[in-house]
Formats: sequence, C-alpha cells, structure tokens
Amino acid sequence: MIARRVDSTAPPMGGRWPGYMNPFEQFRSLCGECDGSGSSEHALRLFRDWYGGTGSSFRPEDNGLSDLPAVRCLPLARRNIDTENQEDLMREARRLAGFFNRAWRYNLNELDIKALAAAGRLPKELCNGEVKLPGALRVNAWARQDIVGHDSVSALVVVRARCQREGKPFECAECGGMGDVFPNDVVRQQCDSWKPQDPPVGAFLQMWTGDGPVSPVMSSAVELAEWCADNLLEGPDDEQRHSKYWECKIHGDLGLIPAASPLSEKAFRELYDPEMSDEGSYRQYQWHDGEERAALMRAIHEERCWTMLETDGEWALVWGNATVNRMFNVICANPVRDEHTNVEVPW
Repeated sequence: MIARRVDSTAPPMGGRWPGYMNPFEQFRSLCGECDGSGSSEHALRLFRDWYGGTGSSFRPEDNGLSDLPAVRCLPLARRNIDTENQEDLMREARRLAGFFNRAWRYNLNELDIKALAAAGRLPKELCNGEVKLPGALRVNAWARQDIVGHDSVSALVVVRARCQREGKPFECAECGGMGDVFPNDVVRQQCDSWKPQDPPVGAFLQMWTGDGPVSPVMSSAVELAEWCADNLLEGPDDEQRHSKYWECKIHGDLGLIPAASPLSEKAFRELYDPEMSDEGSYRQYQWHDGEERAALMRAIHEERCWTMLETDGEWALVWGNATVNRMFNVICANPVRDEHTNVEVPW
C-alpha cells in the first residue's frame, strides 16, 4: 500500500488504472499439456516420486537403496510422541519408516548428491570444508532429522539432473517450460516487453495498492491519514488505527522526509544507549535520562525524521516509511514526558 500524488483523472476507490493493465494478458492461456507446470510428463512423475505423495510409485530399491527399517526411526518417534510405551513408539516408528520409504527426497544416491553439490545445494553442516562429498547414508539421515530438509529448489536440481542422465526431456514440449501459451511468439514478446505507465501526478493524494486506489481522492495528507485510520488496516498492529501512523507513512511514501538532518549519527550515539531488549514484536529503547530522550523526540518532531538504529550490527540513520512502525511506537504509543519538568513532549 502506497500513497500517490494524483490529478483529477485518477480512478475512483476500487477502480483500476488502465496504465497498469497489460492489454496482451488476455491472449495468455494455461498450457493444456503440462497444466501450467512447464514440466514434461517424465519430470512430473519424478516430482511426484520426490515428495512421495499421491501418484508416487517410488521405492528405495529403485534408487539402489534398501528400505529403512522401523527400528531406525525410534529416535524420531520419541521426538514426536511423549510416551514410554514401547508399543506406541514402535507404531509411530513404523509410520515414519513408511513415510520416508515412499519419498525419493529421503533416499538419494551418490549421483543425486553429486548433482546437489554441483549446484551448491548441500547444507554446510554436511560438508564442513571437506573435499570428499558426504555419503548417501549421512545425507539421507540429515534429511530425516531436519525440519525442512531438501527444499523445492533442490528438487528441481535433482529431477533435472535425472532427466539429463536418462536422456528424457525436462521441459514441456508444448510450452517450452513456460507453463503458458500465446497465439504466436510475437504476441508473447509484446506481452513480455510491455511496461506499465504511472498515473499522472497532480495536487491530490490517494492511497493505492496493486493496480488501483483503495481510498477516495483527498486534498491533504492529514485528511487522507484520518480516512485511512478509520477505514484501512495493513496488519494486526493497533497503531495503524491512529492517523499519525498513516501521516508518517504518507510523508515517507511521497518523499517528504529530508535526506539529511542536523541530527547526526554522532549526536544520536550520544543520546542513545545501545542496550536494547526484545519484548513482544517491538524494540524497547533505553535512554540515559528523560531530558536527553525529550531532546531527541523534539529533534525528531522538528525535523520530521524517523530513525532506524541498527541493521545487521551497523548503525545508520535511515529515512522513509520502512521505519514508521518502530518510531511510531516510541513517539505515539509511549507518550514522552520530560522527567525533569514533567512536561509531555508533543508530536
């Protein structure tokens, strides 16, 4: 969701801006051969075997491996159910063994592992800087233990490599792997080369998302902020019900926040105590004393700047709507009061 400057030609709330609608999309249709997947029938069968779901016919012996016995799954069974009953544990172990034996991703052979290594898809904990690739037993044991295991990118790598080894096509012959079809290549090229056109800039303000507005046209940021606070909610946060939150966001979207401020990083370091603690979803800011905190709040108010302090351990002053949530909680959700004069610092 973003605030835009618009003129009198802006579409009404709920409308769509023609400049954001690709006229060639009407000629696109789903490929009937691959049902939009872009994969050949052989590759689709391998993908079903990879996940072991409906339509899978995979067996470990198909990949040169043996079935995983249920007793090897007892540690995982104990992790899954909190019981000392051996019969219940063995029942869970047999269920896990059946699940693992149905899926290719838990039964990779050396060729599959070699393909993953060439694509940089082996986890670091399995390599440890070793020149020799980890064996199938080690890789498959890791996949069973890890919550995520091999992801969809790894599936793509292994299935593509298998198709190449077997001399089978990986991509759908009808759509060339695109998943969709056009009447001809010229129309596809026109669709791909089409570029959106922004609405004309004017003196009014409007909140947009996607290809159209979600608010009426307003004449000022204050009016738009008040309307958004009453009618829009971007997320579950209560601060979005306040007009000041939306006013901050609108100013950030329109680039009204200055690119520089007298409030330098050095001055901020002097005011800010880097000791922070996480409580809930917000950063709790610790200040040396109320006077210094009030001084910083006044500077933020006067300069209309919002500050994000730390990114990957680096200190920086960042301007824009990416910082609105954090500073809103400091300024508005927690009223600032000078501890020496007991005077509340206004926004």
